[in-house]
Amino acid sequence: MGICVGSISPSIGVELCGYGYYLERRNKGVHDDLKVRCLHIVSPEEHIILVNADLLGFSEKVIERTRREISEKLDVPAENIIFTATHTHSGPAVPSLEASGEVDETYIDFLIRKVCEVCTSPPSMSAVKIGVGEGALHGIAYNRVFKDGPIDRSVRVVSFKGDSSFHVVLFNYSCHAVTIDVRTEDARYVSADWPGYAMRQIDREFSCTSLFLQGTCGDIDPLIAWHRMGFEAAEKVGFKVGKRVIDIVKKVSYQDISNFSFSRRIVSLSYQKINAEYLVTDAIDFLKEIEKEDDSNIPRKIRFERIYLSSMLKKLDALPKALNVEFYGLRFNDVAMLFLPGEISVEIGLEIMENSPFSHTLVVGYSGAYIGYIPIKREYEKKTYAAYIVPKIALSPPYTDSVGEIFVREALQLLSEL
Repeated sequence: MGICVGSISPSIGVELCGYGYYLERRNKGVHDDLKVRCLHIVSPEEHIILVNADLLGFSEKVIERTRREISEKLDVPAENIIFTATHTHSGPAVPSLEASGEVDETYIDFLIRKVCEVCTSPPSMSAVKIGVGEGALHGIAYNRVFKDGPIDRSVRVVSFKGDSSFHVVLFNYSCHAVTIDVRTEDARYVSADWPGYAMRQIDREFSCTSLFLQGTCGDIDPLIAWHRMGFEAAEKVGFKVGKRVIDIVKKVSYQDISNFSFSRRIVSLSYQKINAEYLVTDAIDFLKEIEKEDDSNIPRKIRFERIYLSSMLKKLDALPKALNVEFYGLRFNDVAMLFLPGEISVEIGLEIMENSPFSHTLVVGYSGAYIGYIPIKREYEKKTYAAYIVPKIALSPPYTDSVGEIFVREALQLLSEL
């Protein structure tokens, strides 16, 4: 196993991604550095590269170009390169999402070049042993969609130790990286949000490199969010998560890796069928809601709806029926890691883990290209932001309401193949 790390912070003026319609958050500078971490996992049969970055998400363009270059330089199959993001909302726009941040092509070129540079740098390789632990964490997160709805309180840790200097800690927790309130001046600066604080704390404690693997937090926010706090909120949450990880790592015991396997699965996600009647009904519903409002956001919301309707009408006869996505699985002894795309509702992750055949299962979201939210059926019934607004941001139809069930079924099938 080997690890390389590099900076992917944007220059001043690059717009930050997320938080609302047309906010034009052109950054004023870097508060804390954004990183890309490339973990090389090598067995006699496979060479896997895990790319973990402090970004809201990746785009198909970035993944395709980066994979191709890394694959050519290292002679690693392109499909063996896994991408996953921490989902900070204080990083640059990378996926093209209407109203959520303008993509800067100069930054995209820099990002691709930097990720390729880091991933193809010769890492110091070490044979490793594995240690696994898990612990509960209270008072951090809440379900923002359903009152008193489920959350995943577990912090899951996989620690790899090699020679005296090699130590990599992977930790998995489900909570949006949105502690920095967009209404504060701090939201104008580049930051890895709370996961960055947690990783820096862990790295200092163990002289290691840590990777935060964001979980199924599609409907999970920090309790501290939206209280007009800035970096102090990110530090507070990051400290609590980091301390819990440190406590867990100190108690794990290590063993040789006797069983390693890797699997990849292509999964088809069906879209709802959209026609002119659907768009008219949607526009009427939108106008009804706007009539009830009286705030400065109305012009931005009208602009957003206009662009969405115009885009959908232009391609109405050529809309795709489905989207093919990648599911990845890694196995280390009795530990399984699933790398799944999208902002996944927590109930989906909990169901996968409950039915997993492994003693320890980490379900990682935000892997591969950004594909929006993966809601449960109740969210479609409730017509939530995740089910029906985010598809508009992506200028695409919504998924069918069985998408969550598809994720559970296909993820469990993938686990059975490891």
